[in-house]
Amino acid sequence: MATIKVLDTELELDLLDADELEKVDAALQAVEGDAQQDPALSQADNMRKQVGAVRKAFDTIFGEGTGLRVMGEKNHLGVALTAFAQLTDAVQTQRAEFERSISSIKAKYSPNRAQRRAAAKK
Repeated sequence: MATIKVLDTELELDLLDADELEKVDAALQAVEGDAQQDPALSQADNMRKQVGAVRKAFDTIFGEGTGLRVMGEKNHLGVALTAFAQLTDAVQTQRAEFERSISSIKAKYSPNRAQRRAAAKK
């Protein structure tokens, strides 16, 4: 489990937990769909919709009320975009660390084919 910091708020994120990873993936995909511009709405309403989508993602991943705690009560798109960018950066960092760990373990415990052949010839 790792502590991440999003807009001065510390949150716990553990992508090695399959249930948490599933929530994160679903929440990030939902933001993509929910944050799309709706031509029927005014620019201000579209901004509110986008901020709401980011808040909802934080609530889905970290629990109800987290979006409000992280981003405050204003519907400020800049704050929402910064928070979302920091969240996605943290997710990508954890995924990269996981991949490096897996590669390291594979390299350590997977014997080299050439070494196996040499050992078989002896």
